[in-house]
Amino acid sequence: MNLPENESITYNMEHQTLQILDLLHTMQEACAALHFAMASEDMTQFRALLGDLDAGFSTLVSLSDGIELVGYEHLSGASQTAQASLYQIKKLGIANQTSCLAKIEYELLPIVQGAYIAFYFFQYLREHPEKAADFFQKDKSVLFENPYVDGASEGRPYKYEVSIVVLAYNKLEYTKMCVESLLKNIPKGLNYELILMNNGSSDGTKEYFEGVHPHKQLDVAVNGCSHDAIYRIVEGEFTLFISNDVIVTPHAIENMLICIRSDPKIAWVVPTTPNVSNLQTIPAQYSTQEELFQFAQQNNRSDSSRWEQRTRLCNPIDLRRNSVFYGAGGLYLSGFFYTTDPVHYDSFPDDCISLLLRRNGYKMMLAKDAYCHHFGSVTLKDEIKQQNEQMYYQEGRQKFSKVFGVEPWGPGFCYDLVFRNRVVDEENGPVDILGINCGLGSNSLKIKEQIKEYCHNTNCTLVNLTDDIHYIEDLRGVSDSASVITTIKELKTSLFHRTFRYIVWEGPFLEQYKFSTLLSLCLNHLEDGGTLFIQSNSQSSKYIAREFLDREELGNGWVRIRKK
Repeated sequence: MNLPENESITYNMEHQTLQILDLLHTMQEACAALHFAMASEDMTQFRALLGDLDAGFSTLVSLSDGIELVGYEHLSGASQTAQASLYQIKKLGIANQTSCLAKIEYELLPIVQGAYIAFYFFQYLREHPEKAADFFQKDKSVLFENPYVDGASEGRPYKYEVSIVVLAYNKLEYTKMCVESLLKNIPKGLNYELILMNNGSSDGTKEYFEGVHPHKQLDVAVNGCSHDAIYRIVEGEFTLFISNDVIVTPHAIENMLICIRSDPKIAWVVPTTPNVSNLQTIPAQYSTQEELFQFAQQNNRSDSSRWEQRTRLCNPIDLRRNSVFYGAGGLYLSGFFYTTDPVHYDSFPDDCISLLLRRNGYKMMLAKDAYCHHFGSVTLKDEIKQQNEQMYYQEGRQKFSKVFGVEPWGPGFCYDLVFRNRVVDEENGPVDILGINCGLGSNSLKIKEQIKEYCHNTNCTLVNLTDDIHYIEDLRGVSDSASVITTIKELKTSLFHRTFRYIVWEGPFLEQYKFSTLLSLCLNHLEDGGTLFIQSNSQSSKYIAREFLDREELGNGWVRIRKK
């Protein structure tokens, strides 16, 4: 039977997709067999498998050549990376059996596994969107498996306390400073593994890493491909990721560990650094590395009052709880597999991780008692310069909003500058805080965190109310309670028999009602001596200016009103 031309193309493409998936599955089995052959010193079988695998990767490269679909782009780079790994394995051979086995287990096999899932997701699921539900419900846990983390999560002890990963792409001079500072400042007695990941560098990074003699080294031949292989080989309870443009300082790592170990709900900890967005810096003055370390010695003193919960984090260096990020019972935050279009994750990885953590009830902490130096995305800057920067971010924001229903940089993604310095009074007893239409919740959360930091008071309750259902999942992740309010009757019920020490009213709220009525109702539930922070807008500005002559203007439209 002859198919119409367009149907024939579709049929051939689907046939080729299944053929590639079958080949990748076979190659995973061949990698396991290669490892067994080397372990048993069966060199005849070892050499035969090397040849089979090399031919398989060449086939994958040729199949993907000239095809511009997303899945094929991932496949081509991963195949080239796997071929480069295979070449190193062949060189090591029997002369260095231990290194050869490690290269197979911790580099070649994870690369092939990653190629399979990337192609399955970006190509096969594009062709069969009806299979996506199965992927998210059951297939994901098999495809993302990390047996080292999963085994420990089931009751066996973790092999290491921390997996320390340094990520590098060229900029060897920065990489050397990073690694040297890290090795000087790993806490004494820490049971850790050092994993160095080279993302296709051409400046001697690979050879430098080999000279450091890490526990594991992952060499990715094509930058931007196979990066998820790293998530399959970590064996620690936690993973510390460090970009090569970071200098690690004394006591930073141990203070981050103290923070994440303090609460099983804390999944992500980031230290303060300069040259980072999201208002994650603290005042610091130094011009040399010696002065940096002197500052860090003073700053990096463990202090739980300086652990600030955030709605979002940026991460030139970060500490992750592996059971949450990579375990079978966790969220699989090991790649961009939340939509078949990867642009949003490539552009907004921090926002994607932050959203998934807060929507699943996990905490993200900025550890101000851990300061490291960040030079400022020296690798990423070179990458973005090759693209239209405005388009790069605009497309990413649109894709993120389409997938998750909220803007990554929408209201409340980061607290307003007016709350950077202390705005809270001395609070010793229980404190209740109310947020009204605070978007993702950063400004109302900041009041709670200021009371913890400046008053050393953790006896705070944060309630957030919103009339926009899109934000409720995110608000629940950073609040003690959160509700959607659509009528004044629901508002009255929610506030019944409750008073608040602080109210943070950010966006226009229940605009079908008179603002004066809403404000009067809220002020009735503000304690005597309590504070209302309200951002004036078209709904509120004229009324506030007329009725509150003793208001305090804070800037950026924010007004502070105290109830006498």
